Amino acid sequence: MKTKYIAYVILPVLFGLPISLQAQLLLEGRIDFLTRSEIIIDDFSLKLSPTVKIFSTGLKTIPLDTLKLGDKVEIEVHQFGRKLFVDRIQLLK
Repeated sequence: MKTKYIAYVILPVLFGLPISLQAQLLLEGRIDFLTRSEIIIDDFSLKLSPTVKIFSTGLKTIPLDTLKLGDKVEIEVHQFGRKLFVDRIQLLK
């Protein structure tokens, strides 16, 4: 998993992309708590972006209500100003 984290930080710099537009962190785990504004994965709490995108295992967009407690997900965390927000949630098998 550490390789994924490094790739998201190094690749934008190598290609001259603004790092603020790229994922700052990629996390994987099970959903402990979920609301329209917050998600807790393995006891790590994060706010959801108002424009958060949720994808099924087949990479199709799904509504937030589809996710359940205990689902295994991968999330992309972005920094906006000084705050961290989840901008993408991918449901895993």
